[in-house]
Amino acid sequence: MEISRSRLAVFEALKIAAPGAFNDEMRRSFLIEGSNLELAELEMDSLAQMEFCIAIELSTGITFLPPQLAELASTDAIERCIREKVGAGDRARRISAGSPLNGARLLRRTSSMASRLDRAYRLYRRRISRCRTENQLNRMHIALENYMTPAEVRYFAAALAGDAADSPSRRWIARLGGCMPINKIRPIEFERRGIFKGLTRYTADCGSANQKTLIIGFAGQFHRLMSPMPWLLDCLNPTLYDVIVLRDFSRLAFALGIPGLGGDFFVALSNLRRHVDPRTYRNVISLGTSGGGVPAVLAAILLKLNRGLSISPQDFRRVAAKLKTHGLSDEPYAALLASRPRPFPELVLVCGADHRNDAADASALQKLVPSQLWKVKNCAQHGVLTWHLARGTLPTFLAKILGQSLENYEPVATTLVATWAVDPDAGSRRRSSDSGPDNDSTINPHLKSRRARSN
Repeated sequence: MEISRSRLAVFEALKIAAPGAFNDEMRRSFLIEGSNLELAELEMDSLAQMEFCIAIELSTGITFLPPQLAELASTDAIERCIREKVGAGDRARRISAGSPLNGARLLRRTSSMASRLDRAYRLYRRRISRCRTENQLNRMHIALENYMTPAEVRYFAAALAGDAADSPSRRWIARLGGCMPINKIRPIEFERRGIFKGLTRYTADCGSANQKTLIIGFAGQFHRLMSPMPWLLDCLNPTLYDVIVLRDFSRLAFALGIPGLGGDFFVALSNLRRHVDPRTYRNVISLGTSGGGVPAVLAAILLKLNRGLSISPQDFRRVAAKLKTHGLSDEPYAALLASRPRPFPELVLVCGADHRNDAADASALQKLVPSQLWKVKNCAQHGVLTWHLARGTLPTFLAKILGQSLENYEPVATTLVATWAVDPDAGSRRRSSDSGPDNDSTINPHLKSRRARSN
């Protein structure tokens, strides 16, 4: 069948906004067979809906907003709306959205925090004045949220206080600042140090690495750790934590590496120590969300980290299939997952207990690697961290999965340390435990339970 430009536009937007639910079978049915999809089936949260609208606008010039998606309800209705707006012949008008926003460059460092914050704000004002549609505004704000620090949120809020209360900038910063889980002004604040487009470091000018925990974050599809960066940083004491966030703009599980750091996953992680050496830290934990979940597990094994956290990870089979469709081999990843170096990191897989697809993906990954599976009770969302944020429990939850305090040197007591036992075929036999964050966890029998040692 002939595929219209409007259907191609919807197809590409769904690939970006709903990479999990919009699976290979659904993609073939949509593109080849011309099937109609109900948007409710695609499980797009508010951020995914914004990304969908932004992608449609960039490719067609037609503006949709998230509330309209609920009214249209299906892909056929969206296509019809695009065709009607474009006109006869299904000709897509394109708008110039300007050069892609580089959030890291937008918030560049200057000689002092005050001047850096002021410079960032003035640059924001110049960029925001060029936006002509709500989707362009959303695109800028999403990019900023992926990089900002808590100090920058507070500065922007004060600087924008003179704007009209219903202005887009005021509404945006009010939402961002209003959701800060602790909203605590600290004597020393996190500062952002952009190293490469795909590598950002957050640190405070205090203390030594051997007194700190380093979190190596592997961002997901939308280049964030499941929530705006300032919300996560707000939970952490800057004197005790440094954070690195790695972003994969190719969306291929970091198989193509990070420009400036290395051309594949293994080289990039090997070269990481040229910029931030994990070996100098008191404790090192990898943390990956969604599409970054499997890379976080791989990094914990490869770098011999203390702990690896994978939140709502993808099934490795799906990651492998995607790599193969792009002519990339999954064999190095599979070999690393199958390896059992000593010491072996403590691996924790986390998912919403009531999110069927995520629970299935996490269970499939647990069969491949010694790990503990924590299912968050009553959570039916892919975004486990934002689910906890909405309930006011994000700091407590982070402390539990990190296995230590967010504010003090004393670690939070845990009941499991990852040690490779023997019995590599025992993965299918499981037992229940109450050691998970919400008393709903499954332990891979490759792991032996004992009291955690202090870091």
